[in-house]
Amino acid sequence: NEYKSYLRMTAQEQMRKMLDQLMGSGRDGHPEANSTHFGDPKVCRAFMTGLCPHTLFTNTKMDLGECPKVHSEALRADFEEANKDKNYGFEKEALEILEDFLRTCERKVEAAKKRLEDQVLDEDSETRANKVHDIAEQIGQKLAKAEQLGNEGEVEESVSLLAEIEKLKVEKRQAEVRSSVFVIPIRGTFS
Repeated sequence: NEYKSYLRMTAQEQMRKMLDQLMGSGRDGHPEANSTHFGDPKVCRAFMTGLCPHTLFTNTKMDLGECPKVHSEALRADFEEANKDKNYGFEKEALEILEDFLRTCERKVEAAKKRLEDQVLDEDSETRANKVHDIAEQIGQKLAKAEQLGNEGEVEESVSLLAEIEKLKVEKRQAEVRSSVFVIPIRGTFS
């Protein structure tokens, strides 16, 4: 994101940015010309240390959007120069921001894991689902056998198989209700 904006800059703007990085905001000899100081509350202290999560996580699932505070390379250069003589504690603040961001990420990961665990079937429901599937297979096999017997002229045996099929259908419905798994029947022809 920052790189893309750098590419859209004119050559003059790119040179100005490089000079700001090298020499700070007072590079033109007028330190009072820029009234913003790196310690100003409007300035992103995490950016001063190079660790603003708004710029670190662009184009990721955790993209926070644009930082509401000021990001200035000139002020960062001023900060780096001043930080050599005195510790302003910006690193500690940046660390706290990143730790808070990490906790947010961990909460999201845990919530996603919980949702995933809730979706996974336990062994009992899987066993019940397998039973429904097995009964459905038995129905299909007996139906094919009943049709074959009917075609061969053995009507009585075919009718008795159809009665068994009806009992299996009732058993299957009961198993479906117990397991809360409803199998969609697939229609087909047997030849």
